[in-house]
Amino acid sequence: KKKKVSIQSMVEKKSGNWVPKEYVTTNVNRSKLGRCKKNNGWLATSLGLRYEEDIRCLGFIAVWCTNLALLWFYGEEIVSYGSTHASDLYHVRLVPFNLVTLINFKFTLSGLFIYCFLLAINMMLSFTSSIITHSAVHTATFNNETANDMYKLVLGTMYGIPVSVFLPTHNLSHHKYTQMRRDVSRTYKVRHDWNLLNFIHYPFMWYNASLPTNIEYFKAQRSKNRPIWYQFRFQAIVFVIIHAIAFFYSIPKTLVLLMLPQQFAQQAIGWTTLMQHDGMELDLLGFNHSRNFTGSVYNWLDNTD
Repeated sequence: KKKKVSIQSMVEKKSGNWVPKEYVTTNVNRSKLGRCKKNNGWLATSLGLRYEEDIRCLGFIAVWCTNLALLWFYGEEIVSYGSTHASDLYHVRLVPFNLVTLINFKFTLSGLFIYCFLLAINMMLSFTSSIITHSAVHTATFNNETANDMYKLVLGTMYGIPVSVFLPTHNLSHHKYTQMRRDVSRTYKVRHDWNLLNFIHYPFMWYNASLPTNIEYFKAQRSKNRPIWYQFRFQAIVFVIIHAIAFFYSIPKTLVLLMLPQQFAQQAIGWTTLMQHDGMELDLLGFNHSRNFTGSVYNWLDNTD
């Protein structure tokens, strides 16, 4: 008699990572709505939010979108701010082998400072969006499911990854088995003597370890015809379309204004994970495996959950 092989063991074998049973048996689709907080303010109620604290998250997203629009449509005016004559402008032009112009722009020092300052804000807010995404995959932000789906599309654009990718290696692995063998993103996989090398190496190790598990997870969910597969596919299609349109209009702007903040966010969330867990006890009771961040400014910006 032919031995029946479980999907769980197939995913584990192909991905090279241990996967818990929940990877293929739990139908994780939408964040649970649960009970909403009572006595929300009028603004949170009007926006359909479950918790009024999420107004801050919407504010961060609004600032990111505003900055992106300013830099995208008025970037040339911003970098030339303060110039009254052509001689006031610095000119940078890069044409490798006289074939194609890669860089060609004029700027003032004050205008360049303003441009970089706005870009730095968006890079920080893209990192903030990774924390907001963390909250969104654990619990719903809005009372309306369609609003939650649209919200995740915006977060995916800010963070640079379809939000559903968080589910396999984060919700079902990292949170359930923090720092243990079943945690795909456990920090002790990087063991350099120099901590700076661990800091640099960890995000890349994390993505390299997560990718095969994510692929096999969604392949298994597709074979089961589960809703989470359709949710991921929808998010991925919208993500690709948004970036394709952006590249069509301007490759340099897409690289600098969209992808640079996204890459910073993905590296920074890896650094945060390393600082939060590395060197802590492998506590089977689940109490002493993480550090708390106590800085008031940092917590206001990034501990949005």
